[in-house]
Amino acid sequence: MILEAPLRWKFNEAGLDFFIYIPKILMCLTVFIIIFFKKKINVVALSLSFLAFFYTFYGLINLHTASQSIFGLWVIVPFIFGLWSVDFFDLRSFLIFLGILFFIVSAGIFLDPFYSYPWSGLTLEVLDQDVQVSRQWSALGVERYAGFARASFNAASQLLFLAILLVLFVQRRWVKILCWLVAGACIILTTSKGPMGVWLMLSVYFTGGYLVGWRRFWLRLWLVVFAFILFVMIFFPLSTLCIKYEINLEDLLSRFLFASFDDRLDWMWPNSLRLLDLDGQWHWWTGRGMGGIGSAQQIFEATRYLPADNMFVYLAVIFGLPMALCLLILLWFRVQKLTMKIHLVHVLPILLFVSGYGIVANVIEEPIISFALGVSLSYKG
Repeated sequence: MILEAPLRWKFNEAGLDFFIYIPKILMCLTVFIIIFFKKKINVVALSLSFLAFFYTFYGLINLHTASQSIFGLWVIVPFIFGLWSVDFFDLRSFLIFLGILFFIVSAGIFLDPFYSYPWSGLTLEVLDQDVQVSRQWSALGVERYAGFARASFNAASQLLFLAILLVLFVQRRWVKILCWLVAGACIILTTSKGPMGVWLMLSVYFTGGYLVGWRRFWLRLWLVVFAFILFVMIFFPLSTLCIKYEINLEDLLSRFLFASFDDRLDWMWPNSLRLLDLDGQWHWWTGRGMGGIGSAQQIFEATRYLPADNMFVYLAVIFGLPMALCLLILLWFRVQKLTMKIHLVHVLPILLFVSGYGIVANVIEEPIISFALGVSLSYKG
């Protein structure tokens, strides 16, 4: 959420910590209203919502505490809201608002090196667990600036998503270029390698598309790239179960660029997938249920907490390996269908962003990204 760190800080000072959850509560109410009053139900939204609720019920039975599964569903509320709200939000009508948000996020990052924010490094207690308001950290001595977000990678992903929308929908070319370059500079300040990699990839996508006049072959080429991204997302985590990767991290630059990726290969991904061995290997087929990995674990199963740091890993632990593979295959077919509709070509760069970053991050639990994913999947093709 934009401005989450200062809002949490202020609400805590005023003794109104629960106010930070009002946006999600409003999202839930909106979804119920849409379902109740909408005459024609969106099949994609209904199917994915049913899947989420079914695995929440399964988690109630399978996990050690019912609260863990319910909290797991609570975490993905922005995704469900995105699924159901697609017909009510035309992003082109919110360009000024998106521009204001872009300015706020970028200003927060640019000012961070010169001003010590009072919420930086602050920790609060939620359900007997310490929760960081804004993470203050560094990578090999280089400060990672988070601005108004809870962590540097949150700020980077928020800004990149807003920049993509502005490039897609703003008419003036110089504004597109300015926003894109500002986003790149801010992402460098956050030192977030995942968003920076996606920024570079989409720079090629947008520049090449402009040069060739957005011909069909260019979109088809990037559908192949999208399929390759999904393959990488699946292959590398699964391969860590039987392959011990060794990345050369002898020099400072390689450590700065690849140390976090090495951590994922070395222990994050294999250990996350081995959560499926807990209480019976049949979990590889059925998953652990909603809340079986990620934020819900951090609160209700802290000794086993793992953030997944990969979209496929997150889906596999919750839904089981077969279902996770099916969901990503269906995602590719869905993107292919939507991209061939001229009025929906903007879906491709958004989902390139989600999937590209999803190789190294738990994008489903990142509110603004999961909302973008939900909206993109629910467009009527």
